Amino acid sequence: MKSRELRTNLLIGRLREMYKNEKSEPIINIAKLQVKKVLVICPHADDEIIGCGGALIHFSKKKNVEVHVLICTQESTRSIAKSYAFNPMHRVKESYQAKEIIGYQHLHYFNFPELGFNGKPGIKRKLKAELNQFIQGLQPDCIFIPNSKEMHPDHRVIGGLMNSILRRGQKKGQFDFMRYLLIYEVWGPVKMNSYFQISKAAKTKMEDGISCYRSQMASVDYKRIIEFLGDQRRQKFNQFNTQFKGFKKSLIEGYTLIKKENF
Repeated sequence: MKSRELRTNLLIGRLREMYKNEKSEPIINIAKLQVKKVLVICPHADDEIIGCGGALIHFSKKKNVEVHVLICTQESTRSIAKSYAFNPMHRVKESYQAKEIIGYQHLHYFNFPELGFNGKPGIKRKLKAELNQFIQGLQPDCIFIPNSKEMHPDHRVIGGLMNSILRRGQKKGQFDFMRYLLIYEVWGPVKMNSYFQISKAAKTKMEDGISCYRSQMASVDYKRIIEFLGDQRRQKFNQFNTQFKGFKKSLIEGYTLIKKENF
């Protein structure tokens, strides 16, 4: 078995165990949210498509909605892509290609190293300060953040830092511009209380977008990861929300939606 197929199967196996006992709560369709400025915060370039590509495509098409994606890290010497002769700038270039396909307006980058946070409190403090400053400057009314309980350490760190920033900022009245916080999932399930239904057209666009990331697709088949996550969420949605007719074969993105009054 080729190494990419083996690695993909192992990841799907681990994810399947995580999703086995997940449930769905009374559910909100995030397509109905009225927003003006959306910010998607990603640990790595490609998380924006894997975790919330359908929603990203949806909000990018809406009139008078400004959509931003912030990538927090860039490739480091520890990246698995290095084994396939890709240099750090490959992934950056790929993210701009994917941006054009997905259709959102603004792509931003920090320059923190991938897998460079654990055991380095100084770097985490710097990231926290830069995230806080960026959000205060942009003032989005809707923010997507990674799940702080995922298997990937960068997702845990950035999700945890964002939770801390928002809790403290809200107490100080610094985030009055925010209306919605959405926690998305890549390498581990969130407590699903909201969803987005991925249309056939959006699925094709997501597949085209993730295919831009040749440096990442060399090691893992992320099309299969997107398909797996969407299928798991469709099954859970239909299982625990019997008042709906069901989505048959449609893929579903699952989120934890937190409204302003509950920050």
